[in-house]
Amino acid sequence: MSRILSDEDIDAIAQRLTAFSGLTAEEHKNHHEAFTLWIERQTRRAEFWSKVEQQVGGWAIISFLGALGFAAWHGFLWAIQRGT
Repeated sequence: MSRILSDEDIDAIAQRLTAFSGLTAEEHKNHHEAFTLWIERQTRRAEFWSKVEQQVGGWAIISFLGALGFAAWHGFLWAIQRGT
């Protein structure tokens, strides 16, 4: 299998990129790893807050229905006491 770029070409490109960016290949790799970890952490945070919002919304509905039932029950008791 023939290669398009020789080892010398690859080394020359790597040297130019290092000179241009100021980062060595290892530093560049570490930068990508750190950025990947940051993206994963942000994704986990977004998923966490999405779950929290869903749970809070669900509990708000349950609380509202409970309050509605409580009010209906006391209205029923009031109507019975008033009628006797």
